[in-house]
Amino acid sequence: MSARLIAIAALLLAAPLAAEETPAELADRFERALVAGDARMLPLAEGFRYVENGAELPRWEGMWRTTTAIAGDAGFPQLDYRVELADGDEIIRVVEVIENTVHGVLAYRLRPLDGQIASAEIMPIRDEFC
Repeated sequence: MSARLIAIAALLLAAPLAAEETPAELADRFERALVAGDARMLPLAEGFRYVENGAELPRWEGMWRTTTAIAGDAGFPQLDYRVELADGDEIIRVVEVIENTVHGVLAYRLRPLDGQIASAEIMPIRDEFC
């Protein structure tokens, strides 16, 4: 083994491990991925479960296809309602959303496991049904 490879290996071993994301940071990433419609942006645990309106769906279905904006998006300052409850490793949020052109509120719970998202349970409440 060359001295160069040994030096690189030593640097990698000595480097501090990346800090595990907090549940709130995972929730922020989840929201950005939901708006982007791309679950590949997330650290999903093996066996990840996605439940929407009480039904288990593939991660690319449901709100992954319809979410246009979520509270905190710079382009949608009118979306400002956000409530968060963190209970241990779980995080529960209620946020304003726009699905295509329909305004509503999204309640969801994420269950992290070892720095990854093990499950996401979502309950959308849309203005059209109120």
